[in-house]
Amino acid sequence: MRLANKKPKPEYYASLTPYSRAFYREFGPDFESRYNWRVRPTTGAYQILKEDVVKGRSITLSRVKSWWARDQRYYRHRFNVDRIKYSVVRSDEKVFELFKKGEIDMFHLGLPKRWYEQMEIPEVFNGYIEKKTFYNVYPRVPRGLYINHSRPFLENLDLRIGLQHATNWQKVIDVDLRGDAGRLNIYNEGYGQFSNGEVTSREYSPEKAREAFAKAGFTQQGNDGVLQNAEGNKLSFSITHTSSPVVGKMLQRLKEEALKAGLEYRLDGMDGTASYEKVMQKKHDLTFWGWGTQPPFPRYFEGIHSSNAYDPGTTTPRVMTNNISVYANPEADPLAQGIRFATSEKEIRDMSWELEKILHDTAFWIPGYKRESYRLGHWRWMQWPEDFNVKMTREAQESYVYWIDVEEQAKTLRARSRDEAYPEVDQVYDQYRVK
Repeated sequence: MRLANKKPKPEYYASLTPYSRAFYREFGPDFESRYNWRVRPTTGAYQILKEDVVKGRSITLSRVKSWWARDQRYYRHRFNVDRIKYSVVRSDEKVFELFKKGEIDMFHLGLPKRWYEQMEIPEVFNGYIEKKTFYNVYPRVPRGLYINHSRPFLENLDLRIGLQHATNWQKVIDVDLRGDAGRLNIYNEGYGQFSNGEVTSREYSPEKAREAFAKAGFTQQGNDGVLQNAEGNKLSFSITHTSSPVVGKMLQRLKEEALKAGLEYRLDGMDGTASYEKVMQKKHDLTFWGWGTQPPFPRYFEGIHSSNAYDPGTTTPRVMTNNISVYANPEADPLAQGIRFATSEKEIRDMSWELEKILHDTAFWIPGYKRESYRLGHWRWMQWPEDFNVKMTREAQESYVYWIDVEEQAKTLRARSRDEAYPEVDQVYDQYRVK
């Protein structure tokens, strides 16, 4: 593999998946329909057999016997189970019920209601299901309120600073998330040396928010408690979001807290497709959003560079780009571009730190919250290493270090049928927790 340009960690950029030339020999115009259900050859630890594809219902992976990499350094003691079955279940509640019955071995318990209330069940009390919390080291989702800088009044820096001070994420964390999250401070957090640890989110302060709003011209308060400017324009903006009970509850709290600062948040809940379309068309004021992350380096270009903000030579927002803030800053552009084509880790580190400071100073967005751990429940026959998992995992199962103890499974099912109990297990693994 040869790279065209010098790169930090070249092995990361050269990490490509090999494909069989012979398998794709029939490539042609109707490729998608002909190849949709064909199982391609694999170099991985698992394969899909034709008989294990039940269309619309399930796909089962079977472990490759005598796999070539089983004794390689980074693959030893992984991929231990013989078969992994992925079933289509159209309701999260139904999946949870199947898990409680023992028909599913593991279930993620990220929602506070699941962890604190819905796991108060005999299967946990009797030790059949074990609860685990694991503090991981992984780039944090940049989740928060993204401000559309092209909308009326939102291009004003003082007003955006006011929005930051008027948005009480800390109360959402303390009450709705029950203290199980932390305040997010920067756009790309959790990348180790590349993340600026000196930038802190602006705190919730109705007083500071009103001061900033006054600088933006919003000084008169109406009978509804919402500030207005001299022309009678209300300090009122919509938050576009995908409708869900959990998100709706959090945003309702932000709405209530914002009014104390003279700001009205209108909640614009939609189904996922409609919400996505509106944001991609740049027709939103603010949106509750989070991007996927991937180590080892932070990425800025897609979401920050001005080439993704406006159509060339116009003031028309460019649709269908990841710059959902329509952020165009000539000071930030060279840094976003430079990080993309950096040739050393030092360049990425220096430019990332500088860029995060710029994003903070320009009130690019309103950082929300971050999850510093993941939680799950699993039946006691699903076994894990003594320290549970490797630190750089986004979800528990993606490391494949677990295994199934069939003897323990038989004992557990027998104990459950006889109403015999094991000690309750609620274990925390915090060896990688950032203190």
